[in-house]
Parts: sequence; C-alpha cells; structure tokens
Amino acid sequence: MRFAEIGKKSLKDESAGRILIEVPLILIDKLNFSSEKNEIIKKTKQYYDLLIDWINKFENEIRPINKMYIISLTNLDDLEKYINENFNFYEKFRDYLLQLLNNKTVELIEDEDLFLEFVGWLNTISSPEAMEIDYKIFQEVLQERQNYISNKILEDLKENEVGIFFINIDSDIQFPDTLNLIHFKPILLDEIFHLIEKSIGR
Repeated sequence: MRFAEIGKKSLKDESAGRILIEVPLILIDKLNFSSEKNEIIKKTKQYYDLLIDWINKFENEIRPINKMYIISLTNLDDLEKYINENFNFYEKFRDYLLQLLNNKTVELIEDEDLFLEFVGWLNTISSPEAMEIDYKIFQEVLQERQNYISNKILEDLKENEVGIFFINIDSDIQFPDTLNLIHFKPILLDEIFHLIEKSIGR
C-alpha cells in the first residue's frame, strides 16, 4: 500500500483486520560518511517531521496504533538508551519516540542469539578477506532472522490491531497477504537513500 493511500475508508473499518505500518529509521550515528553529511541530516529531520505528522493523522483519522516493534532491539531495558543514543541529533523526534513508549505496547521481535550471529556474519562479509562461502552463510542467517521477525509479529499482532514496525532503511522482511501492510515511503526517503549511497561511494 502506498504512502498516499492513508485515507482509504476501508482502513477505518475494523473488519480490515490486522494492519502493520513499516517505517524506515535513519540512524545518522551509524552511517560512515564524510561528504553530504549536513544535507543528509537536514533531509532526515524533514523526513522525521513528515513521519510525526503522518502518524498523528493516521491515529486521528483512521485508527489508533496498538503495538510498536523495533528492529535490532533485543532487550526492552535498552529501549530508552537506544532512542537517546540514536536520535540525539534531532530532539523533536527523539522526544516524540519517547512519548510513543508511554502510549504503545512495545514487543520484542528479535532473537538475541540470532541477531548476534547475523551481526557477526555481517562483519565477516565486510572484510576484504571474505570468501564466497561466507556470503552464502550470511544469506542463510539473514533469511532465518527475517523469518523469525516476520513470524513473531504475525503471532503477536492480533485481529483488528494496528502495529508500527520501525525497520532499517534497507530491510526487506516479507509478510503474507493476510496482513494489511502499509509502507511509509515518501519521495524524500529515496532522496536520503541516494545521498547516503553517494556519500559512501556506492
């Protein structure tokens, strides 16, 4: 479902079933770039302003959001620390996320051991010495992790509930058609992605 289709009347009807809103997060501190930094930060702030307005509009005009899921989070005790560390560059959005924590049920969707295995293989294939077998194993671990996350959300999100799923900008987790999936992908997100790619020389 496209970004512009937020106003569809069918979404207001609880018979629409389960709704999951996928929202890419841009973690500035995790990016290794030397050029375009100021422009990326500027556009990222604009993106988060759009997101705040979009979520508020969705809840006011469509339905309230019940559940909140965050990729790469393995311990709920680390949640406030995670938000403070990653979004200090834009206090408005950081404070908005902290406010959401008080109003939504946050559920873990990562298996810690599987996540650490994924990170380990990601580091391995990032090395110049990485071999073909390393890439093959990484893809297998990645697929296992993605399947785990998808199944956890499907198990947790109940009928007629709405969840918001904060993902990485390059995440590609698949869900069955029984879930009404909304992708928050304004054009601005593509602009940011291309700037990041240009900055790191891809």
